[in-house]
Amino acid sequence: MIKADIEFCGNGEIERVERLMKVYSRIDVNLRNHIKRLEDHKGCLTAHVNLSSISVYKAIADAWEAEQESYFIIKRRDEVVCECS
Repeated sequence: MIKADIEFCGNGEIERVERLMKVYSRIDVNLRNHIKRLEDHKGCLTAHVNLSSISVYKAIADAWEAEQESYFIIKRRDEVVCECS
């Protein structure tokens, strides 16, 4: 079992936090430990990661698109490494 600490930020809206938890659950268990924080701000996902990896970025994008959303930003150490709309 892989244990990872993650923070969900939905700007105080429980529906956004629940959606982020669904997104997180769609991501492969082996990739989850590279995600430190997920934020949902008015339909824009911001994911904070600790690894530069196309497979992690793709997993995040696919999970977000499953929520009928497409705009996302991926950051590593506060630097934008991927942005897609």
